[in-house]
Amino acid sequence: MSATDLAAVVVVIVATVACTALFGAAWSLRRAARRLQAGADLLDETAAALRDELTRLGSDARRSLERAEDQLDRAGHVVGALEQASRATYRTVASPVIKAAAVATGVRRGAGRLRHGGDPEDPIEDRGRR
Repeated sequence: MSATDLAAVVVVIVATVACTALFGAAWSLRRAARRLQAGADLLDETAAALRDELTRLGSDARRSLERAEDQLDRAGHVVGALEQASRATYRTVASPVIKAAAVATGVRRGAGRLRHGGDPEDPIEDRGRR
């Protein structure tokens, strides 16, 4: 066997090993690509489910917010009605109570003056405090 023949055999063996290695790498890359595709499909399905769930949750949140706004509006109307009722009650009750207190004070002063000789310079309130 000559050097040329030996070189040819070595080249054929190296080429065969290189082709086998390339074939193995291509096979491995193909399997990895299939796994990546399966993972991408699973991710797409999951993302679609999550998107649908988020859309539903957003709609629920919007409806809840609208209900809360309605409740706040109703509460505002109730508070307004209570304030008006309170003012009306105050106006209705306060005036007669003040008048009754004034009449009672006047009667008490008059009775005190009748009892003590009618001294206009000496009110009954001042006598009670001394």
